[in-house]
Amino acid sequence: MDGFANEFFAQVDSKNLEINDLERLPKAIRSRVLRLAIYQAGAPSGSLTAEHIEAAEGLISNWHGQKEVSLPGNVKLLRNSGRIVLSANT
Repeated sequence: MDGFANEFFAQVDSKNLEINDLERLPKAIRSRVLRLAIYQAGAPSGSLTAEHIEAAEGLISNWHGQKEVSLPGNVKLLRNSGRIVLSANT
């Protein structure tokens, strides 16, 4: 599964992930893609928990207008115009 996630991740804009593309992925692969994107955005290695990934996943699979998700390393995820937008305040 890591290989599929890495292959998908290599083909996308890691700071603007298309929700339609993410929704087509099995949850296990989508979670790995989200983890890769969050680490690339600046979260410290090893800092993400299952709860962090579930909060990020909620922006895709359980969207009900929630605000941004704050993660370690000052990484923020926001759903905007059909995308998951990642940013880091350094």
